Amino acid sequence: MSKYDNKVTKEQAAYIIFRMLPESNFEKINSISSIPDVDRNNAYRNQILKLYNAGIISGEDKYGLFNPEKNITRAEIAAIISNVIVPSQRKKVSLVPYTDVQSISLNYTEHKLYVNESFTLVATTLPEDASYKNVVWSSSNPQIATVSKNGEVKAFSRGTAVITAKEVMGEITASCTVTVDQWKKMSYSWKFNGSQWTHSLSIAMSSYEKYRAVDREKIRHNYAEYVKRKSDDKFMASVANSMKKAADEKGYTKLELANLIISFVQSLDYIYDKTSTGYDDYAKYPIETLYDRGGDCEDTSILLVSILRELGYNVVLLDLPSHVAVGIQISGVSGTYYFNTKKQDIKYYYVETTGEGWKIGQVPPKHKGESVKIIYLD
Repeated sequence: MSKYDNKVTKEQAAYIIFRMLPESNFEKINSISSIPDVDRNNAYRNQILKLYNAGIISGEDKYGLFNPEKNITRAEIAAIISNVIVPSQRKKVSLVPYTDVQSISLNYTEHKLYVNESFTLVATTLPEDASYKNVVWSSSNPQIATVSKNGEVKAFSRGTAVITAKEVMGEITASCTVTVDQWKKMSYSWKFNGSQWTHSLSIAMSSYEKYRAVDREKIRHNYAEYVKRKSDDKFMASVANSMKKAADEKGYTKLELANLIISFVQSLDYIYDKTSTGYDDYAKYPIETLYDRGGDCEDTSILLVSILRELGYNVVLLDLPSHVAVGIQISGVSGTYYFNTKKQDIKYYYVETTGEGWKIGQVPPKHKGESVKIIYLD
């Protein structure tokens, strides 16, 4: 069923007008063989060219731009009809040859950002003398990231979107793959030296999921691997440095800073592996323990040494028959310590990470006298 109230595009109007009269009414007065935005595959190309060559249509600029898919206005249709009826109004024109775009490049081919962040893509078209250098922007997934007519990309939700710049007159394109991540904002509160302390940090969900997905079978009891993995060094350094900054503001010594960090880790919940991971034996990477707000003995011990190492402390993991703790080389303390088997002049004082209030050198009664294997982290 025909829809008589539909709007008409400029290319459709050109076709209708040309078909209304015999072709003899469209005497050729111009020599135009191509129009910038009317390609050879356009179904109405022949009729549009005949109207150009008859002087009935001359285009919107010196190159003869037509905008074929744009809806035609009443003023435009009136002008065309007037030129059809009054041949003396028809125009002889000589269009300026236009230069096609040969390539488009973007300032990014891939980019990562977080929800609610934005950045701007810049398109460079070549050659420099191309007649139409503007591009049209589009997003493959606007629910993930949108792009404005000026190339500004805004992130809305986690996922991947491909942002494409396309030349206005052809099919040449350039794309940037945008990966959107999301921060998980964490806040912790604990007591130290009679004061209430708080610490906030943000964890990238992709980082948490990456560590969560690591196959534990090959590294299940290789606790050093959880500490020495380089990919989280930057994150752990930010955690350590923010705590050091807070301690510096209080004028804390190296020992007081260590005790502050120890008290933070001790304040985290003791969570059995089965509860937090669904597995009976599952060591966590530091990011996982922070995200879960706790873990069992090996999890909190791995977290503590990871933070302290970033601040230059000489620390080790202490592997007991059914327990894991931390050893730290530090002056000004007393209590239980273990000699470095490589350098007998180095003492590692015992640090308990599960439960609050344990001092450096204090061993829980149930673990006193147990054999200890030192896990070195250098």
